[in-house]
Amino acid sequence: MTSRADAAAEQAGLLVLRDVDLCLAAGRILQPDIVVADTDDLGTTVEAGEAKLVVEVVSPSNAGTDRLLKPQLYAAAGIAWYLRVEQPQDTVELHLQRLVDGHYAPAEVVRPGQTLVADEPFPFKFEVAALLRRRDRD
Repeated sequence: MTSRADAAAEQAGLLVLRDVDLCLAAGRILQPDIVVADTDDLGTTVEAGEAKLVVEVVSPSNAGTDRLLKPQLYAAAGIAWYLRVEQPQDTVELHLQRLVDGHYAPAEVVRPGQTLVADEPFPFKFEVAALLRRRDRD
């Protein structure tokens, strides 16, 4: 996420965490790319009940896991929001999904030139073009 989105999460009293373990049911642990959580603990582990949004950047070597398995596990753990970042060829797409009846349903899909605007799980605006600029610098 960008510093603006990080600031919006923090303003809502949430933490944006990278490089953390996410504890799901039955002792299962996953490592999402980003977790936005309602926690005071700055440790290396976040409980699923504290997670408000999980972000996965789909990588070619893990595409099936990021698109199918992880969302199923996050949904089963009751995490309300899932943001999948797709990187087809030389572009970026954001797929924001909301938990509905135990599975994720599309809430918004945005592409370059568009802005992801959401009121939940916290109010934020995220320009897809900013991701493309950041990727070009890397």
